[in-house]
Amino acid sequence: MAMISQLMKQMGLEVAAMLAAEGSIVPELAGKTYNVFHVPEARGSTYIPAQTELVEAYGVRSVVGFGGVLHTGDLFATVMLARGSILADAALRFRSIALDVKAAVHPFANRVFGQSPSSL
Repeated sequence: MAMISQLMKQMGLEVAAMLAAEGSIVPELAGKTYNVFHVPEARGSTYIPAQTELVEAYGVRSVVGFGGVLHTGDLFATVMLARGSILADAALRFRSIALDVKAAVHPFANRVFGQSPSSL
């Protein structure tokens, strides 16, 4: 949860605002361009609390995340764990990929995100 919380903050979203969001906030957020969550060194980072189970066990060096808000108000996020170092310049390139992922997921938003997990 620490990674997702930080990703949301770097995307310009406050967790409390998203949890209490009304329909009027969705159009404003849906058109927003978001930042990238980047942890250049995962070992010892407070944003990656699962140090033993994740960072050490899998040799994670860097983390990059990005996401956005769909027209339905659902938040999507992608978090990638890398065994190699990801430099800041390379991490920032994922901003444009966030828009591509949003476009790819958009047609399925009402069919997937609008259903409970048990109905999938």
